[in-house]
Amino acid sequence: MRIKKYLLLISFFVFSFSLSQNLTQTIRGKVVNGLSKSELPGVQIIAFNDSGKVGGTQTDLNGFYRLQNIPIGRVIIKASFLGFQPADFKTEVTSAKEVILNFEMEESAL
Repeated sequence: MRIKKYLLLISFFVFSFSLSQNLTQTIRGKVVNGLSKSELPGVQIIAFNDSGKVGGTQTDLNGFYRLQNIPIGRVIIKASFLGFQPADFKTEVTSAKEVILNFEMEESAL
Protein backbone atom coordinates (compact mmCIF):
# COMPACT_ATOMS: atom_id res chain seq x y z
CA MET A 1 0.00 0.00 0.00
CA ARG A 2 2.83 2.37 0.86
CA ILE A 3 4.50 1.75 -2.52
CA LYS A 4 1.28 2.64 -4.35
CA LYS A 5 1.11 5.97 -2.50
CA TYR A 6 4.70 6.79 -3.47
CA LEU A 7 4.08 5.84 -7.08
CA LEU A 8 0.95 7.96 -7.14
CA LEU A 9 2.81 10.89 -5.61
CA ILE A 10 5.69 10.60 -8.10
CA SER A 11 3.25 10.33 -11.00
CA PHE A 12 1.49 13.49 -9.84
CA PHE A 13 4.74 15.48 -9.70
CA VAL A 14 5.91 14.26 -13.10
CA PHE A 15 2.54 15.10 -14.66
CA SER A 16 2.35 18.57 -13.07
CA PHE A 17 5.96 19.31 -14.11
CA SER A 18 5.22 18.41 -17.74
CA LEU A 19 2.21 20.73 -17.75
CA SER A 20 4.20 23.62 -16.32
CA GLN A 21 6.82 23.56 -19.09
CA ASN A 22 6.47 26.14 -21.84
CA LEU A 23 5.96 24.58 -25.25
CA THR A 24 8.37 25.94 -27.84
CA GLN A 25 9.45 25.11 -31.35
CA THR A 26 12.01 26.08 -34.00
CA ILE A 27 11.54 28.31 -37.05
CA ARG A 28 14.16 27.94 -39.76
CA GLY A 29 14.60 28.78 -43.41
CA LYS A 30 16.59 30.50 -46.10
CA VAL A 31 16.58 34.10 -47.31
CA VAL A 32 17.48 34.95 -50.90
CA ASN A 33 17.55 38.00 -53.16
CA GLY A 34 14.19 38.12 -54.98
CA LEU A 35 15.81 39.19 -58.24
CA SER A 36 19.02 37.16 -58.49
CA LYS A 37 17.95 34.29 -56.17
CA SER A 38 21.38 34.49 -54.48
CA GLU A 39 21.77 33.89 -50.75
CA LEU A 40 21.64 36.88 -48.42
CA PRO A 41 24.10 36.58 -45.50
CA GLY A 42 23.65 38.85 -42.47
CA VAL A 43 19.90 39.46 -42.75
CA GLN A 44 18.46 40.43 -39.34
CA ILE A 45 15.57 38.06 -38.43
CA ILE A 46 13.36 38.88 -35.42
CA ALA A 47 10.31 36.97 -34.14
CA PHE A 48 7.43 38.68 -32.30
CA ASN A 49 4.24 37.46 -30.69
CA ASP A 50 1.54 39.30 -28.71
CA SER A 51 3.95 39.62 -25.76
CA GLY A 52 6.75 41.25 -27.79
CA LYS A 53 10.08 40.02 -29.10
CA VAL A 54 10.55 36.26 -28.60
CA GLY A 55 13.71 35.60 -30.62
CA GLY A 56 16.26 36.92 -33.04
CA THR A 57 19.17 35.87 -35.22
CA GLN A 58 21.01 36.62 -38.46
CA THR A 59 21.33 34.55 -41.61
CA ASP A 60 24.62 32.70 -42.07
CA LEU A 61 26.92 32.90 -45.13
CA ASN A 62 24.54 30.67 -47.09
CA GLY A 63 21.41 32.66 -46.20
CA PHE A 64 20.10 30.14 -43.63
CA TYR A 65 18.66 31.11 -40.25
CA ARG A 66 17.33 29.26 -37.19
CA LEU A 67 15.17 30.69 -34.41
CA GLN A 68 14.94 28.29 -31.47
CA ASN A 69 12.66 28.21 -28.41
CA ILE A 70 9.87 30.18 -30.09
CA PRO A 71 6.62 29.91 -28.08
CA ILE A 72 3.68 28.07 -29.61
CA GLY A 73 1.10 30.36 -31.26
CA ARG A 74 0.93 33.12 -33.84
CA VAL A 75 4.27 34.71 -34.67
CA ILE A 76 5.37 37.57 -36.92
CA ILE A 77 8.82 37.26 -38.48
CA LYS A 78 10.47 40.54 -39.46
CA ALA A 79 13.46 40.56 -41.79
CA SER A 80 15.65 43.55 -42.53
CA PHE A 81 18.82 44.05 -44.53
CA LEU A 82 20.59 47.15 -45.80
CA GLY A 83 19.59 47.89 -49.41
CA PHE A 84 16.45 45.72 -49.24
CA GLN A 85 12.83 46.41 -48.34
CA PRO A 86 11.90 45.16 -44.85
CA ALA A 87 9.65 42.11 -44.91
CA ASP A 88 7.04 40.80 -42.44
CA PHE A 89 5.70 37.25 -42.44
CA LYS A 90 2.94 35.80 -40.27
CA THR A 91 3.01 32.14 -39.31
CA GLU A 92 1.54 29.73 -36.78
CA VAL A 93 3.94 27.78 -34.58
CA THR A 94 2.65 24.41 -33.34
CA SER A 95 4.19 21.77 -31.14
CA ALA A 96 3.91 19.14 -33.87
CA LYS A 97 6.88 20.17 -36.02
CA GLU A 98 9.29 22.99 -36.70
CA VAL A 99 8.26 25.75 -39.09
CA ILE A 100 10.20 26.14 -42.34
CA LEU A 101 9.88 29.66 -43.71
CA ASN A 102 11.93 30.46 -46.83
CA PHE A 103 11.52 33.86 -48.39
CA GLU A 104 12.82 36.35 -50.93
CA MET A 105 13.69 39.94 -50.19
CA GLU A 106 13.24 42.71 -52.74
CA GLU A 107 15.90 45.35 -53.33
CA SER A 108 14.87 48.85 -52.32
CA ALA A 109 14.92 51.76 -54.74
CA LEU A 110 17.64 54.32 -54.08
